[in-house]
Amino acid sequence: MLKLCRYLGDSVYGLKSIAEGCFRLSRPSSFNDPFDCDGRADGLCGINPKYIVGEDAYAQMRKTPLGLIGICELRSVTKQQWDSPMFVDNIARIMCFTRETASIKSHMLFWSHYANNGRGIRIHFNIPRQVKDVYEIRKVKYVDTLPRCNLDKISRMDRDPEAIAFCDNRIWTKGTAWACEKEYRLRMFVTARDPNFVKVDKASGDMFLQIPAEWISCVDLGPRSELTILKPFIKELKADKRFTHIQFRHASKDPDRYRYLYKEI
Repeated sequence: MLKLCRYLGDSVYGLKSIAEGCFRLSRPSSFNDPFDCDGRADGLCGINPKYIVGEDAYAQMRKTPLGLIGICELRSVTKQQWDSPMFVDNIARIMCFTRETASIKSHMLFWSHYANNGRGIRIHFNIPRQVKDVYEIRKVKYVDTLPRCNLDKISRMDRDPEAIAFCDNRIWTKGTAWACEKEYRLRMFVTARDPNFVKVDKASGDMFLQIPAEWISCVDLGPRSELTILKPFIKELKADKRFTHIQFRHASKDPDRYRYLYKEI
């Protein structure tokens, strides 16, 4: 069981997510850091064009100069796709957390950077590390160099162990500039369909993790939260027997020190 926190900039959305029991999983290409889930591939693209156009068409292409040019173009295009974080969108969705035990100094940064300048919300979770192989949670590695892979050694990007390991490495690797986050990530494959743990919006393709109420232990409202707007939502949650165990608190500035204090609502 991992004790993790998630900061959200929209408090109303966060409270509604608790009530509905599902939280949206992010596409890797949408993260605010352009380097996030990035990587570099060396060599020619590992996807053999015969897997794209079919073996018969590929055999015909190899017989003519124009066909050989077409093969090179296919390799070039697929290599660009492989280098892009959008490639990882085709593989996984991610939810980001930090450890509940993060330092007081980190709390100040998180409220400012990830919770709409303190107007947002922080949700405390007790999450099993893995449930029926639906998802996996790992601690993010902070390094100075981008993950790399030699594509010449890869036979099939969708099946080759080295290709899969490279995508995995991209998901759980960030630059050292972000080390203060002490981030954990939950990864769910886009092929996941267990209705007990995932909900898919057919129109948008967005994926949502179904989170039981018992996984949530505490909810903190940011120091600049609009309490008059949020209290009715909290009152409804408290009236629901599924959420009676959840503690609701409001963060406020310590008058003497650079830190936040938390008072139960």
